[in-house]
Amino acid sequence: MPVTGSERSTKDRLLHSGFLASVLFKLGLGLAQLAAAAGLAVTSKNKMIALVAELTAAETQQDPTDPLASWLMHSVSAFSVEAHTFYVLYFAGHGVLNAVIALALLKRWLWSYPVSIIVLGAFVIYQFVRFYLTLSPVMIFLSLFDILIIILVWREWMQIRRQAPGASVEGPVG
Repeated sequence: MPVTGSERSTKDRLLHSGFLASVLFKLGLGLAQLAAAAGLAVTSKNKMIALVAELTAAETQQDPTDPLASWLMHSVSAFSVEAHTFYVLYFAGHGVLNAVIALALLKRWLWSYPVSIIVLGAFVIYQFVRFYLTLSPVMIFLSLFDILIIILVWREWMQIRRQAPGASVEGPVG
């Protein structure tokens, strides 16, 4: 059954809202990653151990063998200088990329659409490699979310190109 004009515009509005929500989420994620990088950069291993011990103290008093508390304490105790440096650089780099791409998409700069698709595609590839190495289900979730954003960015880019072929689109999305 063909889609009517009013149904199409409702669908378009919903997809556009999904695009905006995902871009705003990426912006928030980028800012959170920058904050995490800054926090890690100024936090020593001893401070991290003390923080985890403080956060898990109530649980370990009730159950000294609590698996989550034990895992957290083991993880932070085994946190090497190399891992610390890697995470600072990873969060800073990933945060900058997420924030810059999100801001450029919100400003509707045409170059940002293909660039964001390429960068998000690289994130997906990296996350699949990390999944293969770590078997962390978080990597699959992040990859699926990035694939969804790629689809929404592609769709939004095609909409803009149909509305103003060859024109430079500037100005806030909304």
